[in-house]
Amino acid sequence: MPTSGTNLEYRDETPALLQEYRGYVAVSPAVQNHDPAPPPQSSPGSLSERHASEGSTEQVTALPVHKKHVVTDREALLLGSFANNMAKWADITDDNKHFEREVPLKALSEPVLRYAICAFSSRHLHRHAEPSNETESIVYQDKCLSLLIPAISQAEHKINDVILTSVAILRQCEEMNDDDKLHHLTGTTHLLSLMSTQPLNSGLSEAAAWLCLREDIYVSLTTQTPLRTDVAPFLHSATITHADDTGWACRAVLLLARLLTLAFSPSLPHQADHIRSLEKELEHWNLTKPDSFNPMWHVSRDDSGVGRGLPSLWMVAPHHALGLQYYYIAKLVLASRRVAGRGGEEVEERGDERVQIRHDLRMVLGLAVSNPHAENLWFTARHCLAVWGGSLAGHVDRQAALVFLAEMEERTGWRTLGLRESLKVGWEGEVV
Repeated sequence: MPTSGTNLEYRDETPALLQEYRGYVAVSPAVQNHDPAPPPQSSPGSLSERHASEGSTEQVTALPVHKKHVVTDREALLLGSFANNMAKWADITDDNKHFEREVPLKALSEPVLRYAICAFSSRHLHRHAEPSNETESIVYQDKCLSLLIPAISQAEHKINDVILTSVAILRQCEEMNDDDKLHHLTGTTHLLSLMSTQPLNSGLSEAAAWLCLREDIYVSLTTQTPLRTDVAPFLHSATITHADDTGWACRAVLLLARLLTLAFSPSLPHQADHIRSLEKELEHWNLTKPDSFNPMWHVSRDDSGVGRGLPSLWMVAPHHALGLQYYYIAKLVLASRRVAGRGGEEVEERGDERVQIRHDLRMVLGLAVSNPHAENLWFTARHCLAVWGGSLAGHVDRQAALVFLAEMEERTGWRTLGLRESLKVGWEGEVV
């Protein structure tokens, strides 16, 4: 971090970037061919250089490194942390693991991507700090934006995989903010709209596009607003056409995305036929899914309050867990829409729907806690609790939800105290 007495002036580039996202060309300097200076805290020189300078008698031979691939020690640590942790979140439905294997390599020669990764990785590494130490992350984000703004301006309608991936990673970083302003969500949806004429034929661009879609799904769920992303390009993507398990998981993601474009639309009454059609597609997905999407081990929750408060559903791999979780989230959306549309004279029917909502929400939470290797599921489950947690009735369900949120904050660093307090307030005074 900057030493005491060093004067740093931070310039918020977000408004300028938003202009680019929304289609207004900002007056910006051309992209530099050299990397900006590393953050002040980064130590100079390579590890081998420092080792040799410290007077070691051991002969040290530095590995030959191309100049454009030189990174600071701190950047190397942050890139490695990304590859070993957050890249797995992005690659959950990607057999080729583009974010784990390709993105860190590209970042060596693409400063805009490197700084996006470093900003996100720094935020993640400091996630447990009290108060959260975000200065380093801000430094890297500003460096990324100083390159990203002119790059988007010059790209016109030809958006490459580096630009899209950089914005998608900045969006992940933005999601960690207590006050999520959705700036980079605007960016990802705008860039995807520019790419709508380009086929999603595998590769990093498609992997980044699926990440952007899942990020938009999270926001649509929590804000109860229509999906911003145009799902049309995904309907014929390379992944969807594959008959393998990752393709099947992506179909569940796409079904939920298509549902969200309709379920929260102002013209919902006119979309009833389309929603019924999607509901049939959803059940067809469930009935015809490969056996690998069935839990290896499934134990119902313990209603006594002594044992498990959530069901256990052990899945083979993260993408199997994600596919099944998105199926239950889609069922939650459908059930909640039916409850909203019921009349006051149909109290019994509404009660049945609420029982279904509680069951599906428990399945969403159970899939998360039963598959700790699929950390994405924890985030999605948290979003579902923000929307449907108020429907939980009874001490067992409510305590299980609070324990889940507390464990999530300890595990991931995402702040959940506000949601826990909000749920408690909503439950107060209700008959259990």
